[in-house]
Amino acid sequence: MVYLIKRGGRSVSPVIIKDHIDKLSGVLNSAVVGVPHHLYGEMIWAFIVKGNENKNSEVGLKDVMKHCRNLSPNYMVPDQVMFVDEIPKYPGVEKVDFNKLIQLAEQN
Repeated sequence: MVYLIKRGGRSVSPVIIKDHIDKLSGVLNSAVVGVPHHLYGEMIWAFIVKGNENKNSEVGLKDVMKHCRNLSPNYMVPDQVMFVDEIPKYPGVEKVDFNKLIQLAEQN
């Protein structure tokens, strides 16, 4: 099954957005989900774990947004970016728990 984010009448692949974000210096890991929104259908949320072998490299919100805008059309740029200590995963299988990410987004 292929999961697509339905945002403003367009289908957006979270995998492509994740790949773009993961290429950014200072990003250790990321996950992208669609969070329900009353006007757009879903909003694109990116969750990012900072980290790098270069301790002097610090990635921020502006870096992420600029990087995504350079690589993607506007409708694929995350609407929200949240920096987290770790991406929640299901125990045992180590797959991303997208439901927990959506709950975290809805709480903020």
